[in-house]
Amino acid sequence: MDAIAPYSATKEDPLSTYSPETNYGYRFKQFLRFILVERGVDGFYNLCNARSAIQNSWRAMVKILGIGLTLMLAVGLQADILYDSLTTGNSAVLPIGNGTTTGSVLYDSFSTGSVAEALTGLIVGLAPVTPPADPIVATLFVDNGSTPGGSIQITGGQQIGTLDDTLVTSSTTDYAINLSLNPILAANTRYWIALSGIGTVGWLRSTSSSGTGVTNELSDVGGLPVTANTSTFPFQMQIQATAPAAPEPSSLGSLAGLVALGLIRLRRKS
Repeated sequence: MDAIAPYSATKEDPLSTYSPETNYGYRFKQFLRFILVERGVDGFYNLCNARSAIQNSWRAMVKILGIGLTLMLAVGLQADILYDSLTTGNSAVLPIGNGTTTGSVLYDSFSTGSVAEALTGLIVGLAPVTPPADPIVATLFVDNGSTPGGSIQITGGQQIGTLDDTLVTSSTTDYAINLSLNPILAANTRYWIALSGIGTVGWLRSTSSSGTGVTNELSDVGGLPVTANTSTFPFQMQIQATAPAAPEPSSLGSLAGLVALGLIRLRRKS
């Protein structure tokens, strides 16, 4: 029996057919020949290997698209400053107590905007008062109708972070609370940050209520009437929140479509 000759471009097969009238078809065939079809060592094209190569390509593409979708969502995250009274000077310092054995718990309010966001940053202006002995504790409360002149009205109470009081060594430095939680803040809602300790650290008051989100808020020294920030010096604080921004509908739709198509291909294999 004569040996089978290696593949030759002159042999009659669908991949070698060329007609000037079907130029695009010819280009597609060339693409299949040189990109998708793996040629065996014997000179013949192995269509089983070609099918495997195509499926492997789809698998890789789905992985890449999945990573791309994750990156799009991550890039969409945007920081938002809800409250910032750190930009002004400080006028006084009040010791942070615990409301029972030492001094008063101190409170400062802030409000959210039109979207729900996660609390991602809490920075406060502090100063040392006595030798360090106990950490500062930050607790988040929801307002329940507090008004200037009345007692503070709050609900809930979720400890969100602490700060080692040994780190507070200067009144000219702002200190970031180490957040252990990033609670979701409801839209259009007033919250309170409460700082408690044993009097080793004081919370600085601002000289103005002109900062971002400060003017319409309230402050409170536990046991005393609530005061409006416009009538007293608010505590120095900055609240940072983050909400995921929706990717562009067109880009997200295209990406989702390609991922779905890839999944269909993989399912057909199984």
